[in-house]
Amino acid sequence: MSKIKLPIFKSSTPPFGLDISDYSLKLVSLQKTNKLTISKKHKSIFLNTFNQVSVPEGYFNQGEILQKEKIADLIKKLVASSGNNIKLSKYVISVLPETKAFIKLIEIPNTTEENIEEEVLKEIKNHFPFSPDEIYIDWQEIESNNPDKINIIVSIAPKKIIDDYTDLLLSAGLKPLALEIESQAICRALLTEEIRPPDIDSKSSYMIIDIGAARTSLIFYDQKTIQFTTSVPFSGKKITEKIAQKLKINSQEAEKAKIKCGLTDKKCQDILSKILFKDIEDMITKIKNSLLFYGNHFPDNNPIKKIILAGGGSNFQGLDVLLANKLALKVEKGNPLININKVRIQIPKNQLLSYTTTIGLALRGALIND
Repeated sequence: MSKIKLPIFKSSTPPFGLDISDYSLKLVSLQKTNKLTISKKHKSIFLNTFNQVSVPEGYFNQGEILQKEKIADLIKKLVASSGNNIKLSKYVISVLPETKAFIKLIEIPNTTEENIEEEVLKEIKNHFPFSPDEIYIDWQEIESNNPDKINIIVSIAPKKIIDDYTDLLLSAGLKPLALEIESQAICRALLTEEIRPPDIDSKSSYMIIDIGAARTSLIFYDQKTIQFTTSVPFSGKKITEKIAQKLKINSQEAEKAKIKCGLTDKKCQDILSKILFKDIEDMITKIKNSLLFYGNHFPDNNPIKKIILAGGGSNFQGLDVLLANKLALKVEKGNPLININKVRIQIPKNQLLSYTTTIGLALRGALIND
């Protein structure tokens, strides 16, 4: 078990971001220029190209790879069909399934740099129920106000999952530089704090609600780092399936109804609100419980004052207004392009939030040597 370090990378074409999920594959390619941004910290970043393909049922099972050769062929197709006359790098920054990887902020006694690894390995036994020889671990030191302690953000994942995803990417003819937990990529895409110079202080705290096709992830972010993550069984795919079942229509028609009617359109007589009432109430209850947990277990942190929505499911019309009313917090849809200076090809507005993770992965690639 060891800390995974991102190698020094020098190329005119940065690694692209590749999001792998049970239902789709997405890529985004970014490019740096020599022109510095206003902060003088990073070079300007441009969106070059994007692409996605659907993944048939049975290729994955909750993040576990079932059909490696078929998925590898899909990745090859995805890369080959990306447009805008952009030649993609063979190097890639990809993602680990959120349900198979774990991230947590821990404290260790203040010690010398040489002893940090020993203290981290000792402390994580109190937080993760895994044998050391079954996992890979990555960590990063975070600022601490306590001179006697060091804050460490720890990411772990089973070796089998990392080895399987690495092998998949190699089988697709790619060279993986890093595999990242999804929540880390999401924060990098949506928050300016993630790529600001370290001397810029931020007292902002957020809860990011990422509504994906398979699940909804809750990410608590404060003091310029992820504090903890959790998930709830609410997803864009389940919403669509329930609408289709109740209205006796196919999934394509249900998706259109979801976009047209949402939760607030009076023309639809609030029919979707009635169909999804219990699911949404259950999700809101779990969000409230998570907020209480954060308040009780992270008393030194800033209180959550804003919720940011991400993921394709957050396009559901009226969901942001409903959550704001129920939670008494400011709720807004995220902007995955907030850290990108210019786009050379436009991602359709109704798809942009579904590319949040992919853009975050590509940003890591674009900033690899900064």
